[in-house]
Amino acid sequence: LSTAVGDVWECTVTPNDGDGDGGSDSASVTVISPMDGQADWLVEDTLPQPLTSTVGAVDESNDRLLIYGGRGYNALSDNLYEYDLSTQTWATITPSGTAPGALFESSSVFDDTNGTMWIFGGMEYYGLTDEVFVLDASVPSAESWTLLSATTSPEPRYGAAAAFDQTGQRMLLIGGEGYNTLYDDIWELDLTSTSSAAWTELFPNGTGPERAFGAAVYDPENEAVYLI
Repeated sequence: LSTAVGDVWECTVTPNDGDGDGGSDSASVTVISPMDGQADWLVEDTLPQPLTSTVGAVDESNDRLLIYGGRGYNALSDNLYEYDLSTQTWATITPSGTAPGALFESSSVFDDTNGTMWIFGGMEYYGLTDEVFVLDASVPSAESWTLLSATTSPEPRYGAAAAFDQTGQRMLLIGGEGYNTLYDDIWELDLTSTSSAAWTELFPNGTGPERAFGAAVYDPENEAVYLI
């Protein structure tokens, strides 16, 4: 039997070498236990279909959440949903352009500077993909998809962690699971290139973990990625 967990956890990351703020700084990590106070979860409106393994984004400029893909009870989803934070209602969006197919466990970041959502990879019905799709969500009700071509890209995979470096205008992709393998590689995608997917593989010092289905965040102050 599976158990639903509703705990809230906080991870505090503090650089501890005291003499710099660059990406090579070491860090100590403290995981704080779940809160022991009182809190209430509010269900304002339910998603049009039960889903897991979606990708999502907060579109602050348009005061909404965006949810794409995922896995339902008996099928994968190729729907794009919008949750209006002001009216607290869901709606289905049908953008123009070439849309992704049904996917789950893709990797995604959202660039609020220009209102674009970048989606890489994921599991389709019969295999994995290495495609990159860009959703222009800058104007509500006029959203559009673009499929970017690529000459070099990460191997097809799902469950890779993604982090957004706003200053560098790039998506950092870490690990993931391919066909019978876990990856420990790191790639960056140039988000200033909207005509093709401009990937570059990075080779940092040290040994990275082979990991899938984790989470990553980018710390701009210390120019570091934290992988959980």
